[in-house]
Amino acid sequence: ASPDSVAARVLFARGLDDEGLLTDDIAARLADPGAELPDDDDVPLLLAISDNGTEMCAKDTRRFTALCSIAQRLGRPSTPTDQAWIESLWGHAKREHPHLEAIADPAVLSAELERVRVHHNHTRLHETIGYATPDDEHQDRGSAIRASRTQSTRTADQKRRAWHQSQKRPRPPHPTTTTRQQPPHAASNPTRTITKNQKHLIIADPTPEKNSDSPPPKSSPPPPSNGSKTPPGYKPPTASAATNS
Repeated sequence: ASPDSVAARVLFARGLDDEGLLTDDIAARLADPGAELPDDDDVPLLLAISDNGTEMCAKDTRRFTALCSIAQRLGRPSTPTDQAWIESLWGHAKREHPHLEAIADPAVLSAELERVRVHHNHTRLHETIGYATPDDEHQDRGSAIRASRTQSTRTADQKRRAWHQSQKRPRPPHPTTTTRQQPPHAASNPTRTITKNQKHLIIADPTPEKNSDSPPPKSSPPPPSNGSKTPPGYKPPTASAATNS
């Protein structure tokens, strides 16, 4: 027998004994190398789900599981999702307890694995079951724990909101809004409003309004354009002079 199959049989036998499933009939069949495989349909069967490792595919392991009334289901090759819970368990164990892979003494490794098992099942909170332990779920305490935690969270949230409301300071009243009257001469001018500190100021366009009734001022006549030069001392007439003429 290969060492891997021996290790698998030892672990299976220890698991059956811990769960109280290693009956006298199963122990007698395991003690007899030539024992016949049970064919009674009334015998309760256990299901062992695993990957295609050599320790699980060995003939000795298959005969051992059959004598223990354990049915095997091997996952598809290169498909770890077929046994995702086992892969997750070993992933957590190796990542959270990396010292396990450095232990060479079998007795020390067995003691450390027992400590990790107790911590994983009775102390560590698991996210997938609502941050409870596997033992809580096994003992039907998971639902009560999750409901109590939800109620405690709501109560704490209400207290926090009430405390923040009590700490709020009253807001000061808004300042009085004043509006400057628009001057009469800027009634038709474009205006703009400047808002600063809740005060509205209306500012008129500084360009004065033009009176449409007054004639436009006459422009100064151009200098002579007969091709001759401008005589010395020539000055164009001013606006007032052009108006008087």
